[in-house]
Order: sequence, then structure tokens, then C-alpha cells
Amino acid sequence: MYGNNSIQDPYFMLLYGLTMMLALGTAVYLLWRRGNAFTSDEAESPVILRRWAAAFFAAAALSHVWWLLLSTVWMTGDKPMRDTTAVALDYLTLIPLMMATLLRMLQDRQRPVWPWIVAEIPVAALALAGIIIRYDAMPYVMTAYQLVVVVVFVAYYIMAVRQYSLWLLAGFADLERKEVWQSLVIIVAIFVTYSVYSTNAGELYREYMAQVVSILIFIILLWRVETLHDLSMPSPQPLHVADGTGVAHLLRERCEEPELYLHHGLTLADLSAAVGISRGALSEWFIEHGDRNFNGYIHRLRIDHFVRLYGEAVRDGRPFTVFSLARQCGYRNYLRFSTAFRRRMDCSLTSWTKRYTLSAIGEHLPD
Repeated sequence: MYGNNSIQDPYFMLLYGLTMMLALGTAVYLLWRRGNAFTSDEAESPVILRRWAAAFFAAAALSHVWWLLLSTVWMTGDKPMRDTTAVALDYLTLIPLMMATLLRMLQDRQRPVWPWIVAEIPVAALALAGIIIRYDAMPYVMTAYQLVVVVVFVAYYIMAVRQYSLWLLAGFADLERKEVWQSLVIIVAIFVTYSVYSTNAGELYREYMAQVVSILIFIILLWRVETLHDLSMPSPQPLHVADGTGVAHLLRERCEEPELYLHHGLTLADLSAAVGISRGALSEWFIEHGDRNFNGYIHRLRIDHFVRLYGEAVRDGRPFTVFSLARQCGYRNYLRFSTAFRRRMDCSLTSWTKRYTLSAIGEHLPD
């Protein structure tokens, strides 16, 4: 709320109050339950992520409160000092809390939040100096500094998302790409929101736009928090390869023969628990024996299983679809299946099925 025009506009004040109540209600909701308001998926999102997100939403609600109080009760006749105080409060709360929330969306490791909190110390120093010397342009100085911090964080976050993507690839055969691309959507949405706020000079239409964008980012962020699966893994099992039979034998006995690899949602933690080997030791074994990682091992078994099912269906003359067979092999996403097939067979699914069908027809032709 940069200008007096917005305070005198009843429709804007209604929208302003709605935005504040939405942020507060979302904070309470995230702390109150771990359910999913967007899908029927029973998977729960990480507790620590919900707490950081709730803190951000609470700060967003408080931001609306202190802007309103500073515009109508305190510093009403001292706009430069009011703006300096309010902008500093926003930067010292909303920005680091949002950064913490974004970092907690990446579950491959506990990335530290404290460097980004420390990065806000100059904002407090600039605000204090601006109030003491009564420098009217201090909000713009703080915004320029904050922009640098945000740009550095965005660059860091993009690299962190890439590391997160590689971690998912190595440990989760069934996760869809939403675990990665949604995080990038969030960071872009946050950057747009920040740009709208930081360039708002008090025009009434921009005040409206700032509130509308805030509501949109609240919805997007809540959707992301709610639909993000908790990927935390249990403590690794101790390494005990019984009777010296070796990892390969255990994998055949406890994964390949009972066809554990067909289970949708199978993770490296599940496999390590079934085999009785720590995740780290099992990952190293995959690297040393050609599969590169858990993901490659599971896809190899599934694609080989698909080839067997396809051959049996063709030989028996049964009606089928390629994806119905793929679903029997543990796949729920056709693109993921076709990508895994190409990597395993070194050709496209279409060309392979045509070749196989022609070969099967040729075998049944009379000499």
C-alpha cells in the first residue's frame, strides 16, 4: 500500500483484506493438517516444508497488517520513513522465509538457510541508516540490494534443482517430472511477484495487480506444497550379505524372482530393505556392475519383462495395447516407459514393435 488512493478505494480495501485472510487461513491450514486439498493422492508432503510454508504465509498476512497500520495509524504524515520501515520488514521476513520454503522443496539434502538470512543483514542496516539520516530514497537502495540477492538465489536454486533432478533419477524409478518442473514454476512465479511489488510506485492499478498476483502465488505455492510427496527415506539397513552369496544372488532372490520390480512406486529404500543391504552399498554395487544406478536396474528389468509379455501376446494372438502391457510392467506414464524402452533397446518403441511383428509373421509363413 504505497499511496493514499488505495486506502480510499473500498473495492481495493476489500481485496486487500481478502488477500490477508487467505494468507492467514493457509498458514493455519498447513499447520493443522497434512492432507491434500488438491488431489485424491494420499501421499503426505514433508512436515518441515509445511512449517516453513506456513511461516511464509503468516508473514504475508502480517505484512498486510503492518502496511495498513503504517498507512492509517503510524507515520501517516511521513511517507518516506513509512515506506522504509515497511519495505525493510517485508525484506527481512517474506524474502528469507520464501527462500527457506523453496529450499525445503528439494529433498535430496538439507541445504542451509542461514546464508540467505545473513544476506538480509545489510537490509536492516540500510533501513536503520535511512531512518536516522531520513534518506527518502532508501527504499530504492534496499530494493536494488535485494534484487542482487534474489538474482544470486535464483541462479543457485536452478543449480540446486538440477542436483535434485539427478538425485530423483538415481533413486526413484516412478516419479514424474513434476517433482522438478513445479519447483522451477514456483521460482519463476516468485520472481514475477517480487518484480511487481518492487516496482510499485503507488499507482492504483499496480496496487490491484500486486494483490491479484499475491493471491495467485499463494494458490500456486499451496498447490506445490500439497502435491509434493515426502521423499524422506528411512534409516539405512545394516550391510549383511548372508553366507557370502553376494548382492547379485540377493537381488535375484528378493527382487527379480518375486518380480518386486513390477511394483509401482518402488524406491531405492524399498529395495535396500528387501535385500538387506544399505542404500549406499547397493548404489555402489549398481555403479560397479553396469546399471549405473537403481533407476537403470529397475528399468532394465521392467523393459525385459515387457519384451517377454509382448512376445507371448503376439505368439498367442491375444488382443492387447502396448501401454496395457507397460502398465503390467510397473509403468503409469507412457512417455517415461517409451524413454526407458529407447535407452534399453537402443531404438524407438515403434520401430522395435514393427520389426518384431514382421519377424513373427515371417516365422509363420510357409517355406
